[in-house]
Amino acid sequence: MSTRDLAEAIDLATELSDLLLVRGGPRGQPASDLRRAVTRFQANLETGFRRRTLGASIAGLFDAAIAAGVSASSFRALRDAATAAGTLGSLAAWTRRSFRRQALIAEARRLASVVFTDRDAVEAARAGLITGFDALIEDASDVQEFIVVQDLTSLFAAIQRHLATTAMPLPRLVAYETAASLPSLALAHRLYSDAGRRQEIERGNRVTHPLFMPRVGKALAS
Repeated sequence: MSTRDLAEAIDLATELSDLLLVRGGPRGQPASDLRRAVTRFQANLETGFRRRTLGASIAGLFDAAIAAGVSASSFRALRDAATAAGTLGSLAAWTRRSFRRQALIAEARRLASVVFTDRDAVEAARAGLITGFDALIEDASDVQEFIVVQDLTSLFAAIQRHLATTAMPLPRLVAYETAASLPSLALAHRLYSDAGRRQEIERGNRVTHPLFMPRVGKALAS
């Protein structure tokens, strides 16, 4: 392990772990707990690399992020950042691989607890996971980590089954179009004969003000 390789790996691990502290993420005590976990992780990077114990530390860091309520989309963004990171040495390559794996595992765990409201959102989540798992299973196979291949394959099958079951009873999104901008109350009454469903229409569209809904948007099919 050269000094250059170690420094590169430490920089990458610091950069990627910082991404867990996203704007608009956890607040209050969960946010404080996560900040402390990230600080401890970064303070022990050199020791972890030298003692070859960092794998468990990275897994623990993502456990802390899950406990703090970091979203699936934030884990996906971190995974994308790790994928895009350029590396020179083998230690940084290992770091990138480890963060990608743990971010994907955390994303799957978070999606398993999401309450979806429409089938399209479930299918979008499934599509993103297919791409992620395919890439990381191939990567693990390339470096001959066949136990990892087996574990990732099992997790992928489990989360796909869960999401498929979740999607079945949910309605799809459909497009709507009105001649003029309507208040969300009026639009909900027109679409569902139920003005009380205005909030789900507001959540599903980019709403500047609930009195002025977009003329073209999306709503649940039923």
